[in-house]
Amino acid sequence: MVVADSSDITMCYYNQDMIQINEMNANDVTVQINNVWTQDVLPGQLRIFTHTDSVDAILDREDGDSFQCLNTDGTDVDIEGENEISIQCFQESEGAPWLAVIDVVITDEIICATNEVPHPCFPDEGTILESCSWRIIIPCEEEVLCTEEPTSSPSKSPTSSPSSNPTDSPSSSPSITATSSPTVRPTARPTERFTQFGPPSDDGNDDFVYRPDCPEDVTVLEHSGVTDLPDGSVRIVSQDSSTVTVQLVQSYTDSSSAISSWYYQYQQSTFSDKCYGDTNVEGESIEEITIECFHQSQIALLEFWIADDISNGVLVEGDNAVIPECCHPSDPEGTPVTKYIIQIRCETACPEVVE
Repeated sequence: MVVADSSDITMCYYNQDMIQINEMNANDVTVQINNVWTQDVLPGQLRIFTHTDSVDAILDREDGDSFQCLNTDGTDVDIEGENEISIQCFQESEGAPWLAVIDVVITDEIICATNEVPHPCFPDEGTILESCSWRIIIPCEEEVLCTEEPTSSPSKSPTSSPSSNPTDSPSSSPSITATSSPTVRPTARPTERFTQFGPPSDDGNDDFVYRPDCPEDVTVLEHSGVTDLPDGSVRIVSQDSSTVTVQLVQSYTDSSSAISSWYYQYQQSTFSDKCYGDTNVEGESIEEITIECFHQSQIALLEFWIADDISNGVLVEGDNAVIPECCHPSDPEGTPVTKYIIQIRCETACPEVVE
């Protein structure tokens, strides 16, 4: 299964567990929509729009969409109730693979009002406010599934214990491969995780000592702009299965100078997505936040914007990201902005080190 396109805010991050294939029958495919948000609060509405013509139409996104919808109102899905849906499959031409193409749209008043998505059936005419959307291509027959080429030699010895990540374990459903939106550009290497040692000091100044521990725990999924995220900008303080606490560190300058502003948006609790901002942020300043985790995938997501006058030499031309209005940006028009979408593991990927 391939994600062809997606919206671009934290709650719109595609989780591979969202769509599960239960049955394939060439002419139709049965999928299950799983809850990948929180344990107790769901989007106000989730709709499936089924498309009825060539998969090639997804390549025409910039000039208008030529997709035809089976039902222009979409089909409402109750994630906690009847969350299984049968989708009609189509061939581009005789001999071509049978595929189903759907748009998944979630809508909720908590989603930043400025986040609007094109209507799946009328992309040039209408938008859906307070929404996130994904366009997904689903195989309708076993032959279309992505499989790995066989190796010429046996694999390495099995591990002594099963994987700690539930998504790594085998499933009874067909294997699924999902790719992110083409705009996703991972950094060359993930930022470092830091483990806290020692309690806060008695004078109230939290002078912690950190050491690099698990680089896989913090990863930049997407970067809009040119200026990379400095090492040590996101420090993990604590992790558990429901939340992760991190420190944002102003690592762009030393303590003698500052950046114009930074903004950060994250899931604060249940289904509440919050955006905050600070101005004149001095070097080495720290902001500590606690982020709600997606309970199935055990990850948390953080959107992080840096804005600074180009004359300071921190950001450059090409740092042209946009800060959403719900963050209440106060920077002058034309101020360079760079943005990162950061994935943080709520359970470490590295084995515990006993000191």
